[in-house]
Amino acid sequence: MILANTMSLNKHIGQDICLQCRLSQQESLVSQYGKPYFRLKLEDSYGKSYGLIWPNNELYQHIHSLDPQQLPPIEVSGRVAQLNHYIYIKVADLSLMTDQHIVNGAQVLPKMLVPFLAHEAHAWLVNFISALSSDALRTFMTRMLLDPKIGLNYFRARASVSNHHNYQGGLLTHSVEVARLVASMGREIGLNQLDLELSQVGALLHDLGKILVVGERNPRPLPWKLFRHEAQSLLLIAPHLSKLNIEYPMLGWALTHMLDRLASAKSSIDSHFIGEDLIRHADYLSAANSVGKSLEDLVQNGRFDQASNDPSVIDSKTHAQPS
Repeated sequence: MILANTMSLNKHIGQDICLQCRLSQQESLVSQYGKPYFRLKLEDSYGKSYGLIWPNNELYQHIHSLDPQQLPPIEVSGRVAQLNHYIYIKVADLSLMTDQHIVNGAQVLPKMLVPFLAHEAHAWLVNFISALSSDALRTFMTRMLLDPKIGLNYFRARASVSNHHNYQGGLLTHSVEVARLVASMGREIGLNQLDLELSQVGALLHDLGKILVVGERNPRPLPWKLFRHEAQSLLLIAPHLSKLNIEYPMLGWALTHMLDRLASAKSSIDSHFIGEDLIRHADYLSAANSVGKSLEDLVQNGRFDQASNDPSVIDSKTHAQPS
């Protein structure tokens, strides 16, 4: 691939190029044939040019979330094309310049790409990765979150369509909540640092497959009746687990075992690693807290106030048993 600049594009018509530049403007337009597309205004020290992104490009679903005013330098790759006297780049891929991925020592996509409701979860994730005592787990998480199939989708997906955390960024928020609950319970029972970190990494990944089965918006990327998100989690993580298995077999083996168990219908009664038990319980608690299971919710959905105008007066005989 040729490293080009905006001035030299006319010499590379029909060729694949890479352009390092700044995104100064983006517009959602419709062609004369009624086909929607995004037009990006790209500027470097030599001048300006335009990049086009069509709906069949995966970037089309996410490009609207980029804020040109906050975005660091980017790298655009694609094929140079000419229509009449108009030269443009048919964009194939777009990424931030590598060193801009580094936030507090952790390599993750920056907050500007994350939905507002997940900003707090993103900040926690950055600090968590930075503070990991295991270099192997830090490298594993970094590689995975910079994977184009995972990173941005993980930050923007919902955790469900109509149940808990059913908003853009909900998957990240839910995953971080589960990881934090795992940490609290793990410390309470005296889990050692490595077991605790491994359990939290498992918690962050336990629902990863929802980026394919739930997605950022409807329609879902994959039909949920045909594909289980647990299985998709393992498929997405597999390439990164393979590297971890080579570099640190004990961690790779343990993480694979834990995620495989969570993807099965088996209960935690016969579990072999306590992280699995912690994740199962934390997952339930995070989901329950999101949909509302407080005393006030119970009273509003029950019939306790029929005998009294004071909802705090509840006959002990009417207490519902947990299901």
